[in-house]
Amino acid sequence: TVTSVSGDTYGITAIGTNDATWCIFDSVTISMTDPSDQRDNLNANATGIIVTAIYDYDSSVFDGSFTMNNTDYNGDGTVVKWGYTVVSVSGDTFGITTIGANDETFMIWDSLTITITDPLDQHNNINTNATGIYVSAVYDYDSTPFDGTLTLNHTTYIYATAQKQGYTVSSASGDAFEISTISTNDETYCIWDSLTITITDPSDQRNNVNSNATGIVVSAIYDYDSSVFDGTFTLNDT
Repeated sequence: TVTSVSGDTYGITAIGTNDATWCIFDSVTISMTDPSDQRDNLNANATGIIVTAIYDYDSSVFDGSFTMNNTDYNGDGTVVKWGYTVVSVSGDTFGITTIGANDETFMIWDSLTITITDPLDQHNNINTNATGIYVSAVYDYDSTPFDGTLTLNHTTYIYATAQKQGYTVSSASGDAFEISTISTNDETYCIWDSLTITITDPSDQRNNVNSNATGIVVSAIYDYDSSVFDGTFTLNDT
């Protein structure tokens, strides 16, 4: 409004009828909710990110549009951390585009790398325990130890017959971040084995005293793969 007038030809300073106008200088404050789970499996959707704003002048709700720095919410199948924030606002009733206070959130997509140690002896006697198999995992995002449960494809570590069994992780669960995607698995194995002995008869199984029982030959094969035993035999009588 006009507060005074002066300097005219006639020296008139009285204001008979004044007028007024106004202008509001405004900006917006952004609020952004975090995703429902800020650390999730590969290809999970970052659901729960909701953006709102209010006008700083009177705290009424901003009725325009937001442009985000990123509109990809699934991580593209990679181990990555992405941040989300508003880069511009537009299209509201008042044409306000100034952001007075912004907000941000983030999402981490993660997976696991498994490590399995071999048993102390990978080719063992039947009925012997395959000791030494230890399973661990790290998060691929930051290489910190996985704190959940790793389930193996089976948990029998002793067998009574000749065979080979492989061990690998079939699932992961129960950790703080609920990460269950295995990006890199590991495996080990143990062979349980025994021998089949073959003894040939002497050339003459009924012989004169003081005669040599020639022709007795001892051999053996491994029951697992029928390969030839390369060790030493101890007979009950030599």
